[in-house]
Amino acid sequence: MTASEPVTAPLRTMVLPLVRVTGSGRNIGKTWLAEQLVRWFDSRDYRVAAIKDSHHRMMDDKAGSDTERLALAGASPVIFRAGDGVLTRVPGAPAVLPVLTNTLVDQVDLVIAEGFRDEQAGARLQIGEARPRRVVFRDPGGCKLGTWAIDDIDRIGEALAAAFALSTAGDPAIRAAVRRAVGIADHRCPDITLGVRMVQAASDALGIPFPPSRGALRATVEMARCATDAIATVAACSAGQGTLRILDRGATAATFVSCTSGRRVRVSLRADALIEMPGEGVPPGVSIAHEHAFRTRPTVSLFNVECASAAATAVAAAAGGRYPAQDR
Repeated sequence: MTASEPVTAPLRTMVLPLVRVTGSGRNIGKTWLAEQLVRWFDSRDYRVAAIKDSHHRMMDDKAGSDTERLALAGASPVIFRAGDGVLTRVPGAPAVLPVLTNTLVDQVDLVIAEGFRDEQAGARLQIGEARPRRVVFRDPGGCKLGTWAIDDIDRIGEALAAAFALSTAGDPAIRAAVRRAVGIADHRCPDITLGVRMVQAASDALGIPFPPSRGALRATVEMARCATDAIATVAACSAGQGTLRILDRGATAATFVSCTSGRRVRVSLRADALIEMPGEGVPPGVSIAHEHAFRTRPTVSLFNVECASAAATAVAAAAGGRYPAQDR
């Protein structure tokens, strides 16, 4: 199986993607594989949670423990289910995997669970006992979807991404910019990704390297939403420094000015940009699939990018009623 091959529909329609890493016996690589997959998805700008199952009783976390390794790999939160049913990181949470996973909806993009061999929730990566170790990927019904060497992390990661309709494509600079904007905003949503892509579209049109350096752009933003925060972060604009202005017209649009050349472009969301988006029937603001589509689609399919004169910008600003009188 490759990342482009079709997979069973249940994996694509799960509320929150969940994969269990299982295997018989100790020291066969369950924690190592879970750790590597967490790192693989985290490096591609996904929010990953890890849940570990153990028959041992609850104990304090310690340096070098499996849960610490998963956390250092990038998983947040990390949940430990102990033999007596007590959980770390989520005090008082129930010990049934589907219920645990449902508590993470809207917080993460993917859950990687180590253990839980006897439960049926989610997809499964089963590590074989024979050497060299191989991993079998099965859907929730037990159907075999692929087999790989345990250290073939790229192929396993791409297969999981395809199975759950998670896109790992896209410009690394855009992924990095989204990560930075998400870090400043302290949450993730499609609107943040749109703001990042608006800055990228303007930078390309104005011939400015992306992401732009501080002082390269000024922006007039026609909305007061998460996209505005993303624009401020990635374009390095600031209201206090006079390089960011907000006039809330309720439009997903912004005018960017090159501080070097004085050229202006207005970037606005195309009216047909949401047509045939993944996640049919799910509001764009809460769809993980939409966020990844916004991150990876070509600029021309998302935005109208038009040259804008100072006069046209002033007229639009006056219509919004909040444009400052002085044009810096």
